[in-house]
Amino acid sequence: KIDSRFPESTSSPPLSDARVVSIMFSSAATKILKGLFSRAVPNYNGSEYADGVEDGEILRDRHGTPSCFASTENTVFFLNGVCQGQDRLWQLHISRMAASGRLCEIAGEKAMKVDVMVRQLGLRIRAIGDLEDIQAKALRGDSLSESVRVMLESFAKGVNWAAANCKQMPPEFWITGQRKWEAWTPVDSLAVMRLHGFAMCFGVQHQILRQAMFDILGEDVAKEWTRTCEDEKSLPLTVPPHDSEISEALSQTDIKTALGPQREKGLGSNWWVVSGDLSASKSPLLASDPHLAVKIPGFWYQINLHCNKGSGSGFVGAGCGAVGVPGIFIGHNAYAAWGITLGYCDVEDAILERVRRQGEKKYESLDDDGKWVEVNTRKEKIYIKGQKAPREILVLESIHGPIISHSSWQTYGSLAEMAAAKVNGDEGKGYKVMIAYRGLPLRSKSTGIVGVYSLLKAKSWDKFDTALSYISKVICLNFGYADIDGNIGYVLCGEGPVRNFEKGKEHFPLKGWSEEGRNDGWIPHKYLPKTLNPKKKYVISANHKLVDYSNYPIYLGQVFKAGFRAGSIEKALLELIEQKVAMTTEHMRMIQLSCLSLASVEFVSILRKTLTKEALEGMQSERSFSLADVEAGVEFLHNFDGNLTKDSKQATLYELCHSEVVKLLLPKIPDAVKDNGIAAELTRKIFTGKAFDDAKALKILNEFQGHMHINILRMLRSPESSASIQSNGGLCYVLAASLARAWGVFQRLPSKRWGANHTLTVAHPFTKALHFPAGKGLDGPIVEMGGDSNTPAQAATAGLDDLSNAGTCISLRFLADMSDLQNGCRLQTPVGICGVPSSPFYTNRTEGWAAGEVPTMVWEESQVRKAARYALRFDTRGGRKTEGASMLTYGVIGGAVACVVCAAHYLLH
Repeated sequence: KIDSRFPESTSSPPLSDARVVSIMFSSAATKILKGLFSRAVPNYNGSEYADGVEDGEILRDRHGTPSCFASTENTVFFLNGVCQGQDRLWQLHISRMAASGRLCEIAGEKAMKVDVMVRQLGLRIRAIGDLEDIQAKALRGDSLSESVRVMLESFAKGVNWAAANCKQMPPEFWITGQRKWEAWTPVDSLAVMRLHGFAMCFGVQHQILRQAMFDILGEDVAKEWTRTCEDEKSLPLTVPPHDSEISEALSQTDIKTALGPQREKGLGSNWWVVSGDLSASKSPLLASDPHLAVKIPGFWYQINLHCNKGSGSGFVGAGCGAVGVPGIFIGHNAYAAWGITLGYCDVEDAILERVRRQGEKKYESLDDDGKWVEVNTRKEKIYIKGQKAPREILVLESIHGPIISHSSWQTYGSLAEMAAAKVNGDEGKGYKVMIAYRGLPLRSKSTGIVGVYSLLKAKSWDKFDTALSYISKVICLNFGYADIDGNIGYVLCGEGPVRNFEKGKEHFPLKGWSEEGRNDGWIPHKYLPKTLNPKKKYVISANHKLVDYSNYPIYLGQVFKAGFRAGSIEKALLELIEQKVAMTTEHMRMIQLSCLSLASVEFVSILRKTLTKEALEGMQSERSFSLADVEAGVEFLHNFDGNLTKDSKQATLYELCHSEVVKLLLPKIPDAVKDNGIAAELTRKIFTGKAFDDAKALKILNEFQGHMHINILRMLRSPESSASIQSNGGLCYVLAASLARAWGVFQRLPSKRWGANHTLTVAHPFTKALHFPAGKGLDGPIVEMGGDSNTPAQAATAGLDDLSNAGTCISLRFLADMSDLQNGCRLQTPVGICGVPSSPFYTNRTEGWAAGEVPTMVWEESQVRKAARYALRFDTRGGRKTEGASMLTYGVIGGAVACVVCAAHYLLH
C-alpha cells in the first residue's frame, strides 16, 4: 500500500526473528495443509454406474478441461453436474448458502445483514416459484419446459453423485465446520442464477447515494461528482443511429404507443465482433473478456458438452458456464458464438413506501392512487453458527417489491435512513417511510434458465434472439453474436421497468405514493436495442452507452460506464482497417491485451498544458510543495503515450498523480453531518465505486465507479465552473500540489515499474482469515498486471491508496474465428478448473493467463479423444456401483490434523 504520510524511510524494515519464523511456518503450513487434503482431489478415471443414467463419458485433457459425451440430454447434463461437483463442491455449497440467506450458518453473526437482505429479497422463494412454473408448463405438454426440467434435475443428480463419491471433502468444509453435504436441488441452481442477476444489475444504489450526496454536499458539488456519461459525445455508442436495418426499424417503431406515454421533460467487460469483410478468413471474428474479481475459486467453469442424439436433434456447446448452473454462458455451439458484457441499463428502483401498522400482524402501504393496500408478510428463521435458537425476522413486501430494512444496506445504511427521513416531514404521524426494491432480478416466473438451455440449440439469428428473450427476464447483459453463415450482431437483454414520468427522476428514490411508483410493466425484449450486420462492419460493447436517445425512443437510464475502453478498442480496429490489415484472432488477442488508456492521455495533456514554467512561477509563495518536484514530474511525463504497460514507469506516476487529484478534490463531509454518525471517509467509498456490502456478496460495485474518471476530467476541462477546483485553490494549484505529492511517493518506491506496484494476488478468502500471508495458504501466485479500469486489458486498482489490482479484472478471454470452429476458437481463464488446493489443476492456468496466452480450445470429439489424459465412464451394464464414502470413514484424520495445523498457525499470529 502507498503510505499517504510519505514516510522518510525508502526501504523495507528488517524482518524480525519472529517474522522470519512466521514466514517459514507459513510455507510449511501451506504444504502440510495441501498435502493433508490430497484425498480431496477428484478421481477423473474409472468406470462407474449411476441409477437412471445411460452410457456417457467425461474426457479431460492435460489442463483438466472436461468434455462430456452422451446420447441423451439427461445424461450429458448429469455429466455436467458431475464435473462441477468434482471440481467446485465448496463453491457450489457457498453459492447455494449465499443465495438462500444462510451464510450465518457458516460465518456466524457477522453475516447477519447479508442473510437478512437475501431473505427480504426472497431469492430462494422466487426460485421455488420459477421451478413450479417450469414443472407446470412441462405437465401441460410444453416440450421446451420439459427439456429444461430434465436439465435441472439431471445436473443436480450429477452434483450429488460427485459429492457422494468424493473420498475427502475439500478443506473449506473442515475449516468452517460444515460436515454434511445437503443434496443439491434444481431450486439451488435457480436461486444462484437469481443471485447473479441481482449482483450484476444496476440502478438502486446510485439513487440512494445521489440523494444523500445532494442533501449532504449541496447541489453544486454533488452534481459534479454524480454526473453521468449521457452528454459525453466523444465516446462511441454500441448501436449508432441508422446502424443496420434492424436498428433502423426499432427507431421507427411506435414503441411509445405500445408502452404508453413516456414524458421526456428532462459490473465491466468487453466484447466486439468483426465482419468477415475485414478478416483474413473472410468469416466473422468474435472477442470476449468479461471483467470480474479474479479469485479462487473462479467464477467461470470451462466445459464442453456433446449430446449425440440421432436425427440431428442433439447439440454441442463449448465454453464457460457459471458454477451452480448447467450449460454455457460464453462460448459457441455448432452454429454461432457469443460473448457477454454487463448491460449497465437502469433496471432497478428504490421505492419510498409509506407503511403503517394495522393491528398486531397487518401492515398497509399507500399506493399511487392514495389508497392504503395490504402489505404481504412472512416470517423467516435464520440459524446462526454457535447459537442454539434461530433468529426470526418479519419480511414485508409491498405492491412495488420487498421492503429492505435500512440496516440491510450495510455501509450505506445511514444514507438509506436519511433518504427515508427526508420525505417523512410532519406527515410522518401514523406511518413510517421505508424503502422497497423493485428490479428486474426479482420478476416472478423467471425464464432465464430456459434461455441458457436454448442457446445450446440456437442455429440462426432469430433463434439466438429468442433464447435471449428468456434471459431478458432476469438479468441485464449485452450479447455479441457471430455465426458460420457470416452474420454478426448485438442484442441487449434485460427488460427494465417502463418509467412513465419525467426523465431523470429515476436518479433519486421514487415516491411509491405518486406516479413515480406506478407499476407500468416492463419493456418487452423485442423493443430492446439490437443490430444485425451493421454498416460499419463491427460492433463494440464495453459497458458504455448503448444508443442515442434522440434516435432510439425507449429510455434505458444513464448508469452506463464512460466508454474509454470502447474508445481504445475502436481506435485499434480503425487503425487496422486504415492499414488494410486482414484481421485474425491474434489481432483480437492483442487488442484484448491493450493497456491504452484514453483517459490518462487527456489527463496528462491537461496537466502538461497547465503546469508550464510561467504558470508555476506565478504561483503564490505560501505553497506547501516543492516546485522542483512539480517540474521533475512534468518532465518525466513529457512523452507519455497512455500505455499503462507492466514495464512503464510513467504509468505509475500517472496513477499516483490521479489518485492525489481525487483525494484533494473529494468533497468533505460537513462537521454537522459527522455528528449525525455519517463517516468522514464516506465520499471516498461512494465515488470510488464501493458496493454497499464490503464482502461483495450481493453487489460488485456501485454505479459511480464508472463515472469518476470522466467527472474528474470534466472538472479539469472547465475549472472555472468547478466548485471542487475553485474551493481548492484553482486548477494550477490542484495539479501542482497533486503532482508534487505523487512525485514524492514515486521517488520512494522500491520499484517504479507499474507492474511491480500493480500486482494481483489470486486469493482464496480463507487465506486471510487463517492469517497466512498473501500468496500462501490456499492462495494462488502473485502476478504483475498492466492497465487500469479504463484500458481494454482491464485491471482496476484496489483504491486511492492501494495501487494493487484487487478490483475487477479479466475473468476469461474467448476468441472465435467462425471460418473454422474446430481450430479457430481460443479460451483462457485466470485459475484452474479445480477448486481443490492439492489438485494439479488448481492454478495451473494463472501464469499463462497473466502472460496474455489464449490457447486453442480442444472441444471437437476426435481432437478431444486424441488429447484425452483422463477418462471417467458411466456404463449402464454395471461398472463399479459406488454408494459413496462417508466423511466419517475417509479423511477424518487428515482433516483433523489440518485443522490443528491451521489453528497453530492462527495462534502464532
